Amino acid sequence: MAHGVFFAQTVKLVCKSVKDKTDELKQGKLNPRYAVNFIADVEQSLIESNISKSFTTELPEFKKLLERVQTETVGHKQLLLSLRT
Repeated sequence: MAHGVFFAQTVKLVCKSVKDKTDELKQGKLNPRYAVNFIADVEQSLIESNISKSFTTELPEFKKLLERVQTETVGHKQLLLSLRT
């Protein structure tokens, strides 16, 4: 997948997978350590595909928001990785 390109079907599948894993975790059917690894992998995919470049806009505020989402995704992934130990 090219940087900054998201396909609707892929987004739907990822969202469904995250929802399913969340439900399994709530029901005690999913190992919490696996859940942390799973969501860290999802966030890594978002980082690698560079979500902030997936949208085009001339609005400076929106550009700044997209950059913030990318930065905070990286920070959140690092937090998740620190929970692995």
